Amino acid sequence: MKPLTESAEIIGKLNYAEMQLFSFLGQKSQIVETPRLSVFLFSASKAHGWRSRQLFDLLPVSVGLPGAEELTVGSTPDFDNAIRKSDDLESDGLLLEILATGLYPILLSSYQEILSNCSNPTDAALRRILYRIIGDLQSVTDEANRICSVFGWFSGFELSDSEKNAKETIVTLLRQFLSIAY
Repeated sequence: MKPLTESAEIIGKLNYAEMQLFSFLGQKSQIVETPRLSVFLFSASKAHGWRSRQLFDLLPVSVGLPGAEELTVGSTPDFDNAIRKSDDLESDGLLLEILATGLYPILLSSYQEILSNCSNPTDAALRRILYRIIGDLQSVTDEANRICSVFGWFSGFELSDSEKNAKETIVTLLRQFLSIAY
């Protein structure tokens, strides 16, 4: 793994993303029209909150290092812009599609990349947490895909040009925000 401060910045960035998704999906779960999607979004929100807490607990608390509050921030406005764009989506199906085929695969890839770089014996706690986070996120992704298949979303689901542009923009912004160069 990278030096402590760089690792802490990466974990802080992911913690920030999880916190924002916790808030956004929790709010969205209260206003979507499809009851099953509402339940899913609420559950997904809680999962983001759990993952955020796991990451927060990994942030350093040593004198001389940045604190958890300093590390848990977005380094660019990209993530917040993507969340704001997600709030303007025209259909519930598109939100779920973006989560299942855009956001969650990007998050999974980010966590897997960090895990693949954990090689020191001192990375043991981080490895354990990452395995749990990856398993949880994979479970949420599988549930999103099951809901899509129940409602027939993704199959024959034709996006308008504005929806296609919104999806591309959101996924691009998220990918930029979550890109982790090792």
